[in-house]
Amino acid sequence: ATEDLTVAEYLRRWLSVAKDRTAAATYVRYEQLANQFIIPAVGGMKLSKVRPVHVETFFATMKKQSPAGPVPATAATRRAVATVFVIALRHAVKIRVLASNPAEGVSKPKAAYREMAFLTGLQAKALLNAAKTSKSYALFAVALASGARIGELLALQWSDVNFDDGTIEIKRTVSQTGGKNVIKEPKSRSGRRTITLPSFALDALREHRKKSLAAGLIASSVFCTSAGTIPNKPNVRRSLGLIVKQANQAGAAIPPGLRVHDLRHSHASCLIAGGASIKAVSRRLGHADISVTLHVYSHLMPDDDAKLAVQTQALFG
Repeated sequence: ATEDLTVAEYLRRWLSVAKDRTAAATYVRYEQLANQFIIPAVGGMKLSKVRPVHVETFFATMKKQSPAGPVPATAATRRAVATVFVIALRHAVKIRVLASNPAEGVSKPKAAYREMAFLTGLQAKALLNAAKTSKSYALFAVALASGARIGELLALQWSDVNFDDGTIEIKRTVSQTGGKNVIKEPKSRSGRRTITLPSFALDALREHRKKSLAAGLIASSVFCTSAGTIPNKPNVRRSLGLIVKQANQAGAAIPPGLRVHDLRHSHASCLIAGGASIKAVSRRLGHADISVTLHVYSHLMPDDDAKLAVQTQALFG
């Protein structure tokens, strides 16, 4: 009977359903968080007996079991666990195992704020200059020039590059789960897009294509390894770290913790700070909705309130 169903039993049933309905990486994360945090804490409770006070207490005291004993979860992990629990219980309401979701009204733990790193134009040039001796130069040049996600660039094929038009076509992405690469469609329809590249990135791609032809790798993805396989993201991160270190030794003053994803942020921030249309930038980034772009980058937009007053005077004064 459903009234005797424990939280652990329900979560395992929910996970078996979620496996076929979510991306592989998402499912692995769901399973990990459920098994490491939710089930050890509240798995023995009857699902029908879970109340908001139980959920609130769980969110506040979340710990992970380790050989050395319980370890408090980080703010980001607590937030992620809470999200998974809410989603799982929402499904229980949908299939009428629960009349209402006891986690729905409970405040989720706040995620730790991590400020995004943005390169200035001069820092970006210094980074690319330091990268010219690296095998990853073309990858980082296109990343800065396009604002594309690293997964989208690692999935890029030579047939997606149009040198005549000066564009790349984004129509797939790479998801890496458990060390395995899975090529899939972009998350949203807006993720499929054509991006026009500046000449420095096209020049980098032309030179990279020559090297790929000489190495017999032209049938592989654009930014493949010497064995013709898709690079692992940790290796890409390490490559960027070495380039940042080299650039800083030459006096660039680039944030040492710069992530590959920050190249995307740098692309967008420089365009927006330069007065580019937020709608055009949103389309270039492949955001599903312009509100996403506004939420992330609104603080970079110039404050033109004084100019608006002058325009209003000219119109109505």
